[in-house]
Amino acid sequence: MATLKDVAKRAGVSPAAASRVLNQDRHFSVSDDTRMKIQEAAKALGYKGRVEHYQDTTLCIPKAKIGIFLLYNEILEIEDSYYQIVRLNIKSELEKKWITN
Repeated sequence: MATLKDVAKRAGVSPAAASRVLNQDRHFSVSDDTRMKIQEAAKALGYKGRVEHYQDTTLCIPKAKIGIFLLYNEILEIEDSYYQIVRLNIKSELEKKWITN
């Protein structure tokens, strides 16, 4: 696997310049010829940046549990709808993010 240093050496630039071009840094000023050399060197060497390198891997996230401690009973929750609304909105947001049981 090609490294950033390999790309920089092939393009004749510093690793910092290669990194900034490949990461599409808009604040980095470089000529179009140099930009093209770096991109061609990366393509020829099959360079993959960090994002592309891990893009093909599967991420396994263990299930987590989220608990809400209520300091009142169900009758008080019904009488004071504020806390019921808060609890139901938390539950709704977690369901939107697929974090439910």
